[in-house]
Amino acid sequence: MDMIEEIILIGITLIWLVIASFHDIKTREIPDWISFSLIGLAFVARGITSLREGSAYPLLWTGIGLVIGIAFSLLLYYTKQWGGGDAKLFMAIGSVFILFPKVMLPYVNPKLDLPFLLIIGINIIIIAVIYSIGYILYQALKKKKLYKEQFKKINVKKTKIISASIAAIIFIFALTLEEQAVELSIIALLILILPYIIILTKITENISMIQEIPLSKVTEGDWLAENVYHNHTIILKKSKPEITKQDIEKLRKLHIQKIKIKVGIPFVPVFLVASIISLVWGNIFIRVF
Repeated sequence: MDMIEEIILIGITLIWLVIASFHDIKTREIPDWISFSLIGLAFVARGITSLREGSAYPLLWTGIGLVIGIAFSLLLYYTKQWGGGDAKLFMAIGSVFILFPKVMLPYVNPKLDLPFLLIIGINIIIIAVIYSIGYILYQALKKKKLYKEQFKKINVKKTKIISASIAAIIFIFALTLEEQAVELSIIALLILILPYIIILTKITENISMIQEIPLSKVTEGDWLAENVYHNHTIILKKSKPEITKQDIEKLRKLHIQKIKIKVGIPFVPVFLVASIISLVWGNIFIRVF
């Protein structure tokens, strides 16, 4: 069987992403063993391929993918876009999917106009936007009364006028162009609804994503929603949001009973869906537009 190790690696990666998605949805945590075992398996599988082919390139590309994954993950981690679990998992994805697995080409016809890991990154961004908007709309429908009360308190008149004006200019410009008319019209529509998405995001954060929980339920990797004080002194700063085991121990010794944490949207399902779409269809941005 040709490239059996690559088939096994792809299968395990997708199964691991399903398991990680389940953990993320259920507990908002991603076990480290998933990420580290994927990295190890990627090097083992590519090491076997390198030995069989008498070439160091499969192993070298795996290392390059890991380095790129680390760089991208650390960027998003230190800009507070991802938690540590998400960052580690993307490092593993980088080591596995640095190149498109050629063993799949007889079965799929993906659009591979860019490096495969970049395609996965683009697909993650697109799916994350759709996923986040869907989650926000779900929360808004679920808690309509609370959302209406919050919405009335926010003055968005100026923002709506600005976005409507920009959208109108783009839409008028789109009418003069035949080839780009559809794309520009979509951009105009997105600009028109952008203020509402931003407002709904902020309301969702205040209503659904900030919770006060007992210290006994706080786990490593949770994110602080506000500073923690003891005797009018800051003990933990929300500017360094990710809680460590040492932080939990410090709070326990000071007999802090409760803290407010920010509950993020479970993001691993985005990794899973983006990986599958990338393997089957390639760059979905090009496919759609």
